[in-house]
Amino acid sequence: MVGTICCLLLVGCDTSPTGRRQLTLLSEGQIDAIGEQSFAAIKRKGNIETNPRLNAYVACVARAIVNELSKGPSQWEVAVFRDPSANAFALPSGKMVALSNKSLK
Repeated sequence: MVGTICCLLLVGCDTSPTGRRQLTLLSEGQIDAIGEQSFAAIKRKGNIETNPRLNAYVACVARAIVNELSKGPSQWEVAVFRDPSANAFALPSGKMVALSNKSLK
């Protein structure tokens, strides 16, 4: 049984973009689908920011980050939501979410 588990772990190993070996339990397509579903769910229940200056600012920051990536989606969708906390995160499949508790005047 231990041998079978070891074989399964070795089969599930892949190389990350940084060259490290890693265990992959989901395919890239499955991970992208999860990212799409999560982004859609966030958009359904979030308060999307409508301030054009704030959206332009966040898009500018996102472009600067994306330009530094050596690998990843060529197109990113960025959405800004009003939220009491200020935070940002990226999801698989080229989605970025920014949470803002401020507005630019």
